[in-house]
Amino acid sequence: MLANVPHPPRAVYVQDSWDEDRVVEDILDLRRDGQSLAYSRAPSKLVNAAKRYFGSWDNAIFAAGLDPDEIRLRRRPYSDEQMIERIRELAREQPTMNFGQLHRHPDGQALWRRFGSIEAGLSTAGLTKWPSRVLHDAYTPEEVVAALKERHRTGKSLRKSEIEEDSRLCLGITRRFNTLEAALAAAGLEWQWREMRSWTRKKILVVLRDRMRNRKPVTRRALGNSIASVILRQFGSLDAALDAARSGS
Repeated sequence: MLANVPHPPRAVYVQDSWDEDRVVEDILDLRRDGQSLAYSRAPSKLVNAAKRYFGSWDNAIFAAGLDPDEIRLRRRPYSDEQMIERIRELAREQPTMNFGQLHRHPDGQALWRRFGSIEAGLSTAGLTKWPSRVLHDAYTPEEVVAALKERHRTGKSLRKSEIEEDSRLCLGITRRFNTLEAALAAAGLEWQWREMRSWTRKKILVVLRDRMRNRKPVTRRALGNSIASVILRQFGSLDAALDAARSGS
């Protein structure tokens, strides 16, 4: 110090603490406050955290139970015909893309949301030889069973739409067991198949009301992928399901 004048105190640096739950909750907070969730207008710290924990802003928006196509500023959501043409254009531009890369690509995710699965969308587009698949590298029956058990042990979804992110497992199920139901039965998880098919709109509302009444979190992560996927299909978004639960409809 000079002339007995103390240095000014240093500003305390507080590091933001992020995780998947906080990203989802901040997105939903912005939504409830009526603020834009477009990539270019959302807070940069939130966007960066979303990309770090979910791989992309679109993935984080989807994890929050919202439709990225409805969020974007660039254009209105694609029609089925436009979506098909877009995926065909992607095939022309990236002929060496593999199935896993397509699953992670925003257009692949949009294809899944529109048609229920990437395979269904590719079939509609007439793309039978794209993206590339390493058929000889598919899982053996034993590896399929082990992978399904590991997904169940770690809390990952066993829905086909979620399993498609693992191209080897998806191919192994098709080649070794023909259907996901048969593969789950071989892994001793057939009850999971029945549970996944049993989620009705009424049952979802009961669960949401119970969680809200008991002040439990209602984020996608807290609910689990199986329920969250059904919510998206039945209600269109998590917000719509929560509104229905609050209104008693």
